[in-house]
Amino acid sequence: MLALSTDLNNARLQLIGEAVNGGHIQFYSGERPLDLAEVTKQTLLLSLALPSPCYQQIADGVMTMQNLDEAMLLATGQLSWARLLKPTGEIAGDLDVSGVNGNGDLKLPIESTQVYQGAYLRLSDWAIV
Repeated sequence: MLALSTDLNNARLQLIGEAVNGGHIQFYSGERPLDLAEVTKQTLLLSLALPSPCYQQIADGVMTMQNLDEAMLLATGQLSWARLLKPTGEIAGDLDVSGVNGNGDLKLPIESTQVYQGAYLRLSDWAIV
């Protein structure tokens, strides 16, 4: 794992945030593909548009994201990983997802990442580290 100074990590997060302003984030169950490969057996659980700007602030190696509107879950499963898309639809990156106390690159303000089709999820107080 790469270890960066806080300044470099903040710069990395700013580049990511600028790249996905106005793009989308897609949440999947299943194993994250290697090297941004195509989705195969994974299940799309939720797809959300990102505003521009998509983040509120970057500080101490944490990019606090803008709150997103509530959306209905498309399927039942575990929120395992997420794909960030640029406004053009090009893949910007994939992130491991966890609850707030987990080790994911993308931390959701929930304890369990198990979700159910037809339920609604609102993303507030979420962050990328």
